[in-house]
Amino acid sequence: MLLQDFLDTIFPLAQKIDLKQHDVLFSVKLQSLKTVLLYHILSSQKV
Repeated sequence: MLLQDFLDTIFPLAQKIDLKQHDVLFSVKLQSLKTVLLYHILSSQKV
């Protein structure tokens, strides 16, 4: 599953970046990215 491979690659990477930059704005952006990806997964399963 290509999307799952993408998630497995991007999330640990994003978490490493998040640990380096204790930035609230960055955390918000990361959270909204996760939300968008989750929405994408859910909507692609409906089709």
